[in-house]
Amino acid sequence: MKSKNPYGGPARGLPEAGSDGVPGPCTHGTPKGFEAGSAYAPPRVPATTPSLIYMVTATFSDASLKDEYLTWLTDGHVQAVIAGGAREGSVEVLDGGEDTPLRIRSRYVFADEAAFAHYETEVAPALRADGVGRFGGERGVTYSRETARIFWRG
Repeated sequence: MKSKNPYGGPARGLPEAGSDGVPGPCTHGTPKGFEAGSAYAPPRVPATTPSLIYMVTATFSDASLKDEYLTWLTDGHVQAVIAGGAREGSVEVLDGGEDTPLRIRSRYVFADEAAFAHYETEVAPALRADGVGRFGGERGVTYSRETARIFWRG
């Protein structure tokens, strides 16, 4: 017996329902050409990939600085972090409620701990000083930093 459509009419293409009336698992399988190892299969990165993510979140007491800060990030700062050892970078404007201060996060992916350590000691001090000089102090932007290791990538 085919499963019943809760919205009326027959359920099309659903596997037989169990005793609880819920359809069973999909029986269609992986579409031809998308099997593991094919050109169209999503890449799988094992959990042992040592990539490291470095995130800097800027919190603004004055939201009017948003455009100036985003321009500074995207017109050279992110590129400088990439030139200093990151494989890629992105800029995210974080969602928040009306009572939440504006937050912008820049996120960078480093190949491994060694690449990040080089960045931290050789490149970051000058870039951090530039950011604090432009937006810190009286301008009211505060920064927090965190790192994470990629556990799994699909």
